[in-house]
Amino acid sequence: MKPKFIAMLVLLLSIAVASCKKESKASKSQKELEGTWVAVNNISSAAGARVRVIFGPNNMVTFTSYYIDENTGAIKSYNSKQVSKYRIVSENGLELYDIIPYTKESNATVTNEDNLVKGEMLQSTQPYSFRFNDTRTKLNLNNICGPNANCIGPQEYIKQ
Repeated sequence: MKPKFIAMLVLLLSIAVASCKKESKASKSQKELEGTWVAVNNISSAAGARVRVIFGPNNMVTFTSYYIDENTGAIKSYNSKQVSKYRIVSENGLELYDIIPYTKESNATVTNEDNLVKGEMLQSTQPYSFRFNDTRTKLNLNNICGPNANCIGPQEYIKQ
């Protein structure tokens, strides 16, 4: 009886040890990305233009472009939004896919982001590189563009 008990115990411990695995770099990066990030600088030359990025659960990410009252910090209006999924493709690379753009009607003022107009899902992907500062409170995102593309350069975000 005792040898069978010891054999079963060894088997159970072996299974338990084998099922424990190291956390991958991708899942560690995903945990560090999760949360709300706000652009440090104006994303455009327009006064009060801001971008918020929310990396959420289930590999969802939302980029929202909006305008604030620079005196009060209150959001005045929303310009656009992009909702997509993302995957980590390398230690410092991620890719957006299943991208759904939301925009405002021309010359409209949208004071509730839920009133942005949903567009068709894009069939392309968007590659980005990313890196954190040492304390993981700042994030640099860089949209990797092809030659002759009109892209925004690296943007720095602060974790909220």
